Amino acid sequence: MADQGQIEILRRGVAAWNAWREENPTAEFDLRGADLPGADLRGAYLHVVNLQGANLSGANLSGVLLLRTDLRGADLRGANLQQASLEGTDLRRANLQGANLQQARLSRADLRAANLLQAELAKAELVKANLQGANLQQARLSRANLSRADLRQATLIGANFEGATLRDADLRRATLIGATVTQAQLAQARSLEDAVGPW
Repeated sequence: MADQGQIEILRRGVAAWNAWREENPTAEFDLRGADLPGADLRGAYLHVVNLQGANLSGANLSGVLLLRTDLRGADLRGANLQQASLEGTDLRRANLQGANLQQARLSRADLRAANLLQAELAKAELVKANLQGANLQQARLSRANLSRADLRQATLIGANFEGATLRDADLRRATLIGATVTQAQLAQARSLEDAVGPW
């Protein structure tokens, strides 16, 4: 069960949350299902926090450290995650439609079946990220680093990979219809021939 007391502390603001967390370093941080649409969470200590199923639509999480945070099934539609640190974060089935993830660090993040429709991922770091079955339709990935990323069965219709790095990426059964790959680095991209085109 989510800790309603912790959720109320975060609702009081970032300063209150950070102070409480510093005073309780060994607590289990359980904010599952928290309803925080549009919240300004810049500077919040949210690493290793359970935010599974939370409503963070339109929230400002720019630059926030979210390492190993559980965001499975979270609603992050339209959220600002620019330059956020999400390495190793669990984002399975999260809704990131229209989210701003420019220059976000998502290496080794688990984004299986996540919805990234029209998400902004320019210059994002997605090295070894698991995007299997993710919806990246019309997403903007210009100059993003997707080296060794798993894009099997991902929907990449109309996605913009201009100048992106896809070295050793796995694109088996990915749908690339209408995708832009101008100046993209596709060296040793695995099973590119199995991807669904034209693109």
